[in-house]
This record gives sequence, C-alpha cells and structure tokens, in this order.
Amino acid sequence: MKKCGLCLLEEGVFGAEIGEGGTCNYCAAWDRERGALTDFDALAGVFRRRIDKVRGRHPYDALVGISGGKDSTYVLYKLVVDYGLKVLAVTFDNGFLTDYSKRNIETIVARLGVEHVFVRPDWDVHRSFYGAVLKKFADPCIACAMAGYFHFTRICHERRIPFFVHGRSPFQMFRNLREGSGDIFVSMVRTGIEEHSPANLMKLNAMVDGKLRELLGQVFDTGEEIERVYREFFVDPRLFGPDLVPEHLGFFVYHPYDEERIKQMMEKEVGYRRPSGDVLLGHGDCEIHDASSHLFEKVHGVSMVTLEIAAMLRHGALTRGEAEAMLARHRWGERVPRESIDRLCARLGLEQGAIDAVIENFRTSDGRKYDSH
Repeated sequence: MKKCGLCLLEEGVFGAEIGEGGTCNYCAAWDRERGALTDFDALAGVFRRRIDKVRGRHPYDALVGISGGKDSTYVLYKLVVDYGLKVLAVTFDNGFLTDYSKRNIETIVARLGVEHVFVRPDWDVHRSFYGAVLKKFADPCIACAMAGYFHFTRICHERRIPFFVHGRSPFQMFRNLREGSGDIFVSMVRTGIEEHSPANLMKLNAMVDGKLRELLGQVFDTGEEIERVYREFFVDPRLFGPDLVPEHLGFFVYHPYDEERIKQMMEKEVGYRRPSGDVLLGHGDCEIHDASSHLFEKVHGVSMVTLEIAAMLRHGALTRGEAEAMLARHRWGERVPRESIDRLCARLGLEQGAIDAVIENFRTSDGRKYDSH
C-alpha cells in the first residue's frame, strides 16, 4: 500500500488519503494549522488569561486528573508551583489502576500538598459500558476516555470548578487532526485556543453531548440502558449557567512538550518513579493497556499507537528511522498479553475466550472499523 512520505500512514487506514505530492491529508491539515498550534508565546498568553480571569473566584481554580503517570504529574506540578493555583487533584479509578500508579499518586500529592480524591464509579454501570463498547468497537479505551473525561466535567459542575486541566500529549490531542475529523477533543482544542467565551463553550458542550448520546445509542439496545450510563457519567449541558461553564483545557496545547525532560524533572522535583520497562508511549498506569492494544491490532491490523507516532513525525519529535523502530516495538505479532487479557475478562465478568470472540466477530461481519476516539 502507498504510505505518506512524511508520517508513514498507509492510504485508507484511519481515513488517510495520499495526495499527488506523496503526503497525506493529515499532514496537509497539520501544515495549515501548524503556525497557530506551535506559537507557544501566544498560546501561553491565552492560557494565562483564562486562568487569571477566574483565579480565586471559586473553591478551586482548577481540577487536574492525575493517573500517576508523568504527564498528569507534570501538569499538577506546573499549576501548583508555577501558576500558584488552588487545585483539586482527582483520580478516576476505573478498576484498572496499577499499584505502580497508586504509589506514584500517593507520593506526588503528598509532596505538593494538594487535596486529592479517588472517584470510583458505580461498577455495575461502568462494567456494562466497558463491555458494550468492547463488543461494538473492540476498543475498551473509548469507554475509559469518555467516562473519565466527562465524569470530571460532572465534578467541575457540582463543585463549581471552572477548568478541568488534563495532560494529554500533543500527539494524542492532534493524532486525529484532519478535515472532517470526528474526534471531539479536536473541537475542544480549537475552542480552547480562542479567547474565553461562555457562549462558545455552551455550543461546544451541546455538540459533545449529542455525540455522546449517539455513541451510547450505538452500543446499547434500549433507552433505559442509555439513560443509566448517561446519568452516571455525564451532565446535561443545559444545566450549565452562563456564569460558569466547565472547560477542558489541554495543558500541552499551550506549552511545549518533551517526554524525557518531563520525566527527569518530575523525578527530581516530586519523586516520580518510572514504570518497569519504561518506553516512549508506554502506559504503566493501566493494567489492561496491553490487552487493549493487542485487541486493537488484531481487529484493525495496525498498532494502537500508529496515529500518535504519525503525529510525532509531523511535529519533528521523531526521525523516520526512530518511528519505524517504535512501530515495530509496539507491535504484538503472535505474542499474547495473557495476564492483561485475563484481568480485563475477570473485571468485566467475561468468559475466557471472549476476546477471541470479539476479534472473530469483526473478521466475519461488518463490525465498525476504527475512525477516531
């Protein structure tokens, strides 16, 4: 198959289209927006104006979701130490946090002296959501991303916290940046680089709410099931008042990103510890990440990190040779992460072999292929 001469995406994979110049539509979209998305002097100003506008007006200036990984640790550190904000640190305990993650969280919040809470959803509801998403999309990470991010929105609404600041890397946030992208986080980024506007946020939240209801309609058969999950995780945007519309802010939209520098700094400043077998794009905070990435590869034929690595190439964070080596390193091939798969099945109440059944269903039916989270 033809590959993009820059980011290595294959034509037809994730909607990639190779143009006459040999590069893809993702690269074309990045070229159009690169100037605005890499002007960190201007973007840092946008971020600071947002923060200063509400600083001290509410019980907390911001909520930070912390997983125990390097990126969320860094965001929490920067908001507390550099920006001087009063922050509520929240960990969404989805049932798959590793012991490594929990130890890091305990160390970091103690060092920074911030208030921290674990949020544990109703497991019956969460298990139902995970299982339905797994069967429909063969990607339980979708359920985690949606439930975690929008449960934080609920907390912001209930506690009157103006911002949820997260630590997604730019390669995660911009991996689906292309014309016609269905990734709701791309829309959040675009709204986030504009000057603050409650009206724009209300419009964004209404759009996101519609997409979430569409997602729930795809994975559940009855309205009762849809409403049960919706009530657990999401907030009807019509409940937001014009004086406070919670906003998702990606810290690394406004600030440069360097994974290794972040790790070294957090080790020095707050006692962050790397997971065993630490690698770029690793996920030492999640017990089922290996199962999810294995399943993704079996169903879609490519690595789960393909889009992130393509984004890293566009950003100049990798050479072509480094990207090819990383893609090879993250491929499962014939290897099977049995421990991670067993953990996923046990928590979801699935029989052994359920993962194989999901894979077979996608091979023999018109199961929906991956487009974007």
